[in-house]
Amino acid sequence: MGSRRLPTGSFRCFPMINPVRVGTVLDEMPYPAYWTIAEVESLLAPFYPTWDSAQFA
Repeated sequence: MGSRRLPTGSFRCFPMINPVRVGTVLDEMPYPAYWTIAEVESLLAPFYPTWDSAQFA
């Protein structure tokens, strides 16, 4: 994602109201083309406590 460590300086992040709603949108899918939707879901779902399989399908 273009992240890198800077040799000096500081970083301040604004206070998060609800950090669960923070996400990342990738421009390319990092999953193998042969994976099924169910396999992608089984990888992603554990990271989201409110995951809804009905919405994912």
